[in-house]
Amino acid sequence: MIKQFKNILIIGDGAWGSALAITAADNIEKVIIYSRNLKVVDSINKNNINPKSFPSIKLPANISATDEPASFKKAELILIAIPAQILRKFLSDFKEYISNNVPIVICAKGIENNTLNLMSEVCRQIMPQNTIAILSGPNFASEIAVKKLSASLIACAQEETGVSIARALSNPAFRCYYSNDIIGVQIAGAAKNVIAIAAGILEGLNLGENAKAALVTRGLNEITRLSIALNGKLETSFGLAGMGDLILTCGSRTSRNMSLGFMLASGKSIGEILNENGTYEGYPTSHSINALCEKLNLDLPIFKAVYRILYQGSNIEKEIDLLVNRPLKAETF
Repeated sequence: MIKQFKNILIIGDGAWGSALAITAADNIEKVIIYSRNLKVVDSINKNNINPKSFPSIKLPANISATDEPASFKKAELILIAIPAQILRKFLSDFKEYISNNVPIVICAKGIENNTLNLMSEVCRQIMPQNTIAILSGPNFASEIAVKKLSASLIACAQEETGVSIARALSNPAFRCYYSNDIIGVQIAGAAKNVIAIAAGILEGLNLGENAKAALVTRGLNEITRLSIALNGKLETSFGLAGMGDLILTCGSRTSRNMSLGFMLASGKSIGEILNENGTYEGYPTSHSINALCEKLNLDLPIFKAVYRILYQGSNIEKEIDLLVNRPLKAETF
């Protein structure tokens, strides 16, 4: 039975959380954004403006904001749009405010560094009774916020819940599909950020579109092999969460992770970039994927090269030479 949600909570006042609120407001009577920033809360409630993320966009009237965790109990659906590496701490700190029967949609893309857990695994360990879903796909928040055409994917083991969430978030400008491959969707969404860093490096070095096309294709191959090794489905890699997200993230410096690679190729150090510009999900994800490769005995050379550049200070030109001079072989997955 398809469930109709009347009251949803979005945790996170950043661009992604705000864009999802705008989308959800078409179908949901009451959309609440949780923020710890009192200025953001006050501005949304008084002026329908999120000054942090979209200061020039008027939010729909049925969107409000709160800094009170007690309001979580009223939500029929919760979307979590915060950085992946802080998900465990947030849930641990606030689990008492979340009802056991409310579905939780994780909108962050990453793999936890210390445990190598997927976000669904982190959530399940802390909130074992809640139904967990994943939202992932080729989505720039800035375009969704102004209702440019987009599509995304809801992954959930419980089909009725997944379809209900997809319908609740869909509108003529934002189309949600459903999948039950919760593992493959998460691996694709997290791993593509690392390939995007490599794409930014190629663009920063002006190595051309042929090189970028080769990188994206071989990057998809590596993402697929990692996903299958973790019991993800092959077909997910060729859908919205896989190929779709990879094409978008590697094709424009609107992508934060691609811009990170571009800055590295321009001569900035990783320390300088992180200090100046904050969170890049591909940076911690590179560390996690490298550890997974070692654990699973996987040879994924692009991921390895990006890891060495980010964490070992390896020379970019040297890593490119190592990649292009690998032994020739058949193209297989």
